[in-house]
Amino acid sequence: MSKEEIEKKVKEAEQYAEVDKKIKDTIDAKNSFENYIYSVRNTLNDSKTTDNIKQKLGEEKFKELSDKVTTYSQWLDDNSSATKEEFEEKRSEAEKDFMAAFKSLYESSDTQPNNSDIPEFKNESGPRVDEVD
Repeated sequence: MSKEEIEKKVKEAEQYAEVDKKIKDTIDAKNSFENYIYSVRNTLNDSKTTDNIKQKLGEEKFKELSDKVTTYSQWLDDNSSATKEEFEEKRSEAEKDFMAAFKSLYESSDTQPNNSDIPEFKNESGPRVDEVD
């Protein structure tokens, strides 16, 4: 490659860097929301926690939570091209819905919650490329 071709490629890369970052941020927000919903679904469907949750919250509340998981999953399927802000807003909405339920689950308990019974509510999307060796 000639020096001019290299300079042209560098300029093109710089031009698209911002667009690439926005795309990456959107994908990260979507993945974070998907991971959160799957974590809640797994907690509700885990044989170790299902009976405990049903017993403490009742069948009706358990079904309501399961239905919410289905609703959020369907939203993800129907809105795969949503913006970063839309994914973050929907995740925040889901966190409020589920946190209230899981909080009430353990407020009615005399024992400390078993960490395996609570989905992880971190607002992280996992290790970043620049953090991995």
